Amino acid sequence: MKKIVLIVTFGLFAILGASDIDKYLSYSNQLLNYQFELKDFNKITAPFELEVKVVNGKKVKTVKTLIKTIKVDLLSIFDNRAYVLIKEYLGDQLVKKYRKWIKVSEKIGSCKVSKVTFDKLILKCKDRVLTKTLYKKIPNIKEKQ
Repeated sequence: MKKIVLIVTFGLFAILGASDIDKYLSYSNQLLNYQFELKDFNKITAPFELEVKVVNGKKVKTVKTLIKTIKVDLLSIFDNRAYVLIKEYLGDQLVKKYRKWIKVSEKIGSCKVSKVTFDKLILKCKDRVLTKTLYKKIPNIKEKQ
């Protein structure tokens, strides 16, 4: 049985030719290893999210654009620097996740780090101030907005 399978595969390779085999192998390698690059995030639209607008008494369905959001989790604080976990989302899907040491006056997305204390990190954004706390044992209060 093994000999028959080997003979058939060698026969297919001989029929297809070397260039077609390389093209097929590279294509299957891209599919198996998920080597897809996302570019131009502003041009990507959500396929299933529809927004309904009323124009002149008629309902018009339009597709929503995906919004890039950044979520920050405080992991530790040392020497007036904070170690944070930054998650970047495009719509509901996680695009990028990384950890970084930050200090005062650095930017995370559109927010700026204003103060790093012993147990909290204060971020100032355009319209609000976010406080990320570390090891607080108060139930139901983790972040203050």
